[in-house]
Amino acid sequence: MYLFRNYGRQKGRPGTFGFHNSGHRFLMAVALLIFLGLPALAALTGDLQGLVLDPNGAAVEGAKITIRHLGTGAVRTAISDSRGEYATLQLELGNYEVKIEKAGFRTVEARTEIRSGEQTRLDVKLELGQVTQSVLVEAALGPELDVSSAQISSSFDAKEVQDLPNLGRDPLQYATLAAGVVPVTKDNPFLGSGSYNSNGQRGRGNNITVDNIISTDISTTGSSETRTFSLDAVQEVKLISNSFSAEFGRNSGSQYQIITKSGTNDYHGTAYWFHQNAAFNARDFFDTTGQVTPFIQNQWGFVAGGPVIKNHLFAFGHYEGIHTRGAGSGSVATVLTPTQQGAITDPTSQALFAGVGSPTSPSGQLSGAAPNAGNQYSWSLRIDENFRGGKDSITARYGTNPVSSVSPGLTFIGTNLPNYGANVVATSRQFAFGETHTFTPAVINQFRFGFGRSNPTFVANTTLKTPFAPVIQITGFDSMGVSNILPQGRVQNTFQYGDTLSYSRGRHNLKFGFDAIRYQANSFFDANFRGTFAFASLSDFQSGIPQAYTQRFGTSVRGNRSTDYFSFAQDDFRVTNTLTLNLGVRLESSGGNSEVNNILANLHTDVSGALGGGGTGPLGTIVLGGNAYDRNWNWAPRFGFAWNPHSGKLVVRAGYGWAYDYIFGNPITNLRFSAPFVPSITVQQFTGNNTYAQLAAGTAQAQTDAKAAIGTFLATQKNFGSISPVDPKLKNPRADQWNFGVEYEFFRSLLVKAGYVGTKPG
Repeated sequence: MYLFRNYGRQKGRPGTFGFHNSGHRFLMAVALLIFLGLPALAALTGDLQGLVLDPNGAAVEGAKITIRHLGTGAVRTAISDSRGEYATLQLELGNYEVKIEKAGFRTVEARTEIRSGEQTRLDVKLELGQVTQSVLVEAALGPELDVSSAQISSSFDAKEVQDLPNLGRDPLQYATLAAGVVPVTKDNPFLGSGSYNSNGQRGRGNNITVDNIISTDISTTGSSETRTFSLDAVQEVKLISNSFSAEFGRNSGSQYQIITKSGTNDYHGTAYWFHQNAAFNARDFFDTTGQVTPFIQNQWGFVAGGPVIKNHLFAFGHYEGIHTRGAGSGSVATVLTPTQQGAITDPTSQALFAGVGSPTSPSGQLSGAAPNAGNQYSWSLRIDENFRGGKDSITARYGTNPVSSVSPGLTFIGTNLPNYGANVVATSRQFAFGETHTFTPAVINQFRFGFGRSNPTFVANTTLKTPFAPVIQITGFDSMGVSNILPQGRVQNTFQYGDTLSYSRGRHNLKFGFDAIRYQANSFFDANFRGTFAFASLSDFQSGIPQAYTQRFGTSVRGNRSTDYFSFAQDDFRVTNTLTLNLGVRLESSGGNSEVNNILANLHTDVSGALGGGGTGPLGTIVLGGNAYDRNWNWAPRFGFAWNPHSGKLVVRAGYGWAYDYIFGNPITNLRFSAPFVPSITVQQFTGNNTYAQLAAGTAQAQTDAKAAIGTFLATQKNFGSISPVDPKLKNPRADQWNFGVEYEFFRSLLVKAGYVGTKPG
């Protein structure tokens, strides 16, 4: 078992594009240069667009539209064109006051909400009169439905996030409220928060972002940095499950966005304390004591925000602590009886049994419980600043979350006996910076930089004074000894650079973008470095007759590096007042994964050569150094439309596109076990200088030869370790996305009242 999860080889689906000859490389270079000249990043903002008409339904040209953020006072302006159309792109999320002015007409004032990745529509009809006269539009927050996008999405605002029940106050749990989304598996401790399957896609196929910064774990399913803020600090949660617009990519399953709150012109704060205990819990099914499993959790904290300089500088921060104490579900292990232990006659078996500290039981069955305890603390600070009346704005946020814990899933690893598992210590960190610049009311640019780090380390949680004895496996009994997948740990650093340029022209809302993501994965995984003895029966163990012995040698420390590039072009073309086409294309490039010290061994099927002592064969040879796979280039066209014939009450949307999945890290990092850097031995004949006693003492000839073979292929070596075949021509897995659906506000409102769906579908 691997705490980071091993998903094996990934291959692209039929139709995945790869470019290898010089002509294709030239075309790709030209395309990349074009995209590099155009900035880009996935949305942390929303768009506002609409139509200004006179009382007779004719277009009003030259109307001034003023959009003011109610929280920060930032102002944007736009002018309606000859068709009466207006648009303001890349607005910060939140509630806005919209004022429409034109000489000869009464001023119209309305309020609307801007949500992440959505195009809010606000059409108005002006009334004849003086500009000094005003008309207040009572439809406070605009249309419920996104009438301009083919995307299938669900969103929850701050109030809904607070009101909905949420075990553990984890915002990623809201993903399972969307249609077609289910958890990957229940209560698996080896998976990160946010492990879910969207529309049948793999659990690792979800792109999770916090304030538009990648927060997806590159080694396990789920997220690595979502505890760097409090649930009370969440402004909006959004899940896009199908027909992504071109600005979204990296993963094919879903796009899950968490946007944190910023400070406003008003001072706001919340203090909270949540207490949970076992007073109302039921007894665990496997518990034989008749007592309820003890459990106590205290979670406390506060959030606070407000102006530092009104209308100019704002701050928002949080602090949270979580203490958990108790025990987890019980387990029943099959162990030796005292009589069976007394029948162990072989001195090596006696020494090994004492070394692993295995308990005994007169019945041969032993009930045990695992600790369920941990401490974690988190704090964050976000600063927002507006310049030049909102024409320039800067956002920066830093958060951290140190954790130390032990759980049943980490206690029982490959056995039902406690004292052989692990505890985990980790500290997540995340920094996000963004700058938005308004060149003109029609041209907006947004630059962002982000850094994220997670560093979980799993070490043995045991009372044994000598926890590094070989593992004992006897058929019919639970495994004895500290798990042979310990210790292990990693440091994941993610650097993200991106920019988005938006341009509104008539009926076209254009966006162009580029993203670069640099991954650093420093890790170690000492799997079976202490060795494992397997016995076919209890009598064989008592007599000292092993069935097999396996062990790895060398160092598992590796530093993997890779860089991905993403670019897109998107045109939301409003063909008529009721029909919008979403046209776009992405270009995604996944970089060859390297190792900082060039300690990389890979089976290459296209290169012939001698495979150590095995000679030349039809499966290629092992290539040392270089990259785990070649850089690939993947085009991703997107097409969709949204049709709303009844002024926002009815929306028909459909779309088709290609989406690619991130090449998962575990198959790459598991190349650490490839020969010749980590040779392994399997001994089944315990004779000569490879006796049972010598192997247990670490002095056998096979062990000495394996240590000498580290880094070389010996002609006499018969076992070259477990090769993890990763195709150097590996392609990102591709998924074809398509949907056709109808959203009707009347039927949806009935479901909302009945409690079956949320109040804000995208």
